[in-house]
Amino acid sequence: MANNPFPGWKWFLTTVLGTTVSILMTFGTSALIERHQRNKDRKMSALMVMSNIESFAREMDRQAQDLSRRDSSARWLLSMPLEALENAPAELFDEPLQEVIYLSIISHDKTAENIFSNNIETWKNMGNVNFIDNVGKCFSDMNWIEEYWNSQVSEYDEDFGQVRKHPENYPGNSMPSKYLQNMTIRQKCGRIHSMVDWFEFNAATLRQSNRRNMDYIGITEKEVMEFTNRRTIQMENEEKALRRTDFQKPALSFDSLYTMRDRTEKVKEYLKK
Repeated sequence: MANNPFPGWKWFLTTVLGTTVSILMTFGTSALIERHQRNKDRKMSALMVMSNIESFAREMDRQAQDLSRRDSSARWLLSMPLEALENAPAELFDEPLQEVIYLSIISHDKTAENIFSNNIETWKNMGNVNFIDNVGKCFSDMNWIEEYWNSQVSEYDEDFGQVRKHPENYPGNSMPSKYLQNMTIRQKCGRIHSMVDWFEFNAATLRQSNRRNMDYIGITEKEVMEFTNRRTIQMENEEKALRRTDFQKPALSFDSLYTMRDRTEKVKEYLKK
């Protein structure tokens, strides 16, 4: 058997091949892990922003329900003749007035919006211009809705506040009479009804846009809803601060003027005197 003139080549080539395969496997595995992490981060970022949009839509649902209840009280008060407001005991109007005097502002958590808007790496990782543009529009709409409604509430509070602080400047023998003889207050109480469908429309519009986001990024509506539900529960568990809603009385069942019959009959008794 002839001696191999290059006994070290076989070992060298085997070593080089093994090292090369090891390097390729290492870098290949690292690339796979990195890609998996990017996809995971991408999905989490998308879920966060879409959940934020859905949470705001739910807040608008709550506002619509709340205003619907207040609208029944407002319509009943606006139906009262001036003589009733002047002559009937003020306490007959206390509960309905409390329903319409104080409206709630709205707000949304801007953490996800700030991360999405200010982090260029998040934009790059999304890899979908349509998704980025549409999410940006959603956040813009949310901010406009919040600012507009809160400015309306501020004006509304100011109108009632002026009468409350300076009752001597307004006609009427009682506070209900003073409030409801004020045409600005009457007009704004009358507008509560129109704001119910305004909130419903905006909630539906945002959800429609959010469904486009889901299509752009390839995440199902079920995943977004489940993620939103988990976040809501987590936030409720973490935030132990007292809320005004914890102390609210059960909603008055003013679905129609007919349900106010007992109170209305008492008012009529004073009109006959």
